[in-house]
Amino acid sequence: MTKKLPSVISVDISPGQKVLVRIDCNVPLNGDGTIADTFRLEAITPTLEFLRDKGAKVVLAGAIGRPKGKRDESLTTECIAKYFLGKVFEKCVYVDEAFGEKVDDAVNNISAGDCVVIENLRFWPEEESNDESFAKKLAELVDVYVNDAFGQCHREQASIVAITKFLPSFAGICLEKEVDALENVLTNGEVPVVAIIGGAKVSDKLGVIEALLNRADTILIGGAMAYTFMKGQGIGIGDSLCEDDFVEKSKEWMETGKIVLPTDTVVADSINSTTTQNVSGIPDGLSGFDIGKDTIERFSKEISQAKTILWNGPMGVFEKHQFAQGTSSIAQVVAMSDAYSVVGGGDSVAAIRGLNLDSKIDHVSTGGGATLEYLEKGTLVGVDALIK
Repeated sequence: MTKKLPSVISVDISPGQKVLVRIDCNVPLNGDGTIADTFRLEAITPTLEFLRDKGAKVVLAGAIGRPKGKRDESLTTECIAKYFLGKVFEKCVYVDEAFGEKVDDAVNNISAGDCVVIENLRFWPEEESNDESFAKKLAELVDVYVNDAFGQCHREQASIVAITKFLPSFAGICLEKEVDALENVLTNGEVPVVAIIGGAKVSDKLGVIEALLNRADTILIGGAMAYTFMKGQGIGIGDSLCEDDFVEKSKEWMETGKIVLPTDTVVADSINSTTTQNVSGIPDGLSGFDIGKDTIERFSKEISQAKTILWNGPMGVFEKHQFAQGTSSIAQVVAMSDAYSVVGGGDSVAAIRGLNLDSKIDHVSTGGGATLEYLEKGTLVGVDALIK
């Protein structure tokens, strides 16, 4: 690993020592307030189990949603306490404050190996402004700080960055794994490196593509962003989504010889249409919504030759069954590959998990924007804050 993070595993934790763990608990919620997807909570469980077994008094801190500095009863962290109660901790207490006497009392009253979950940090505007006095109030609750919130490490916030000025600070197990995996893609992994980049917009992946052109041997472009590239190559795209401002940039990238575009497309007259065609050039009046059969075959051949694979972004509108074949086929090929594989980005991860293939991927990232920014910049502010 290029970046040597101070690891929670190396910390000499004494029974009863107080440890604040910043987690990414920004989980989707059902209408009744229960958690709809526990993936991010499952990912940080090894860190919590480690601290529990050491006898630490664990204080969990995180944020849900975007309450914009105001209390929102639909976004409290009570559901997080309920999730970990019984799964990791025998006692897991929710407190509707983030600091102060009420939190101090709760932490002092739990036993070694138990947990207190403090309130959604984004109820306080000082969290998102990276306010040092707010960070100091959080720091005064505990003896040690652990960051295991990879998906939030691109955000310069009080509980991610400023707090490291006041406490001995370490990376959690999940954060370490995330950084290791992305460093494998960017610097350490075996060649050839194949990147599969999809999604709707070139503009969303601009920096990532630039960075990968210096690292990857082949970049497979799918999703709606492919139509911007195809337009630059004079290929008919019909009424498909296209970012005209990036056509010229796509032409520059094509000159590297590293980018592979779809050769055929699944088209329809609208995203809700169940009548589809597989075509090479897209005629006017139709739009592309998935990669076609020939493209799946070609992409699969490139993937099968890889030693390191990065996948970020779906190949089509996979939420619609008639446009899901490209994404599901690529998922199967990546899962069957002997290469070191990393899948990042919400839609790609959803596809992998929906197909029950996550156990066959070497690393499934918990980050969305954080994954993209790490690939682009090679670091994150939250990671840098831990390396002193």
